[in-house]
Amino acid sequence: MKGSFARLAILVLVGLPFVACQPPAAPTGITPPVVKPPAISSKQAWEQKWETAVAEGKKEGSVSVYALWGS
Repeated sequence: MKGSFARLAILVLVGLPFVACQPPAAPTGITPPVVKPPAISSKQAWEQKWETAVAEGKKEGSVSVYALWGS
């Protein structure tokens, strides 16, 4: 009886790391979401914002630009 318990304990201790290190099973029937790249525009976002601000300033008659550092 002691011999069979010892064999079972050794089998569990030796086999446990192999079972624990298995990669997770891939889910079936689930497709990953499709991520679309951002639309490519001729101008960057900051350029569009700047041109919008300048156009609004021309309507008002002046544009004020404030900066925290540098000139």
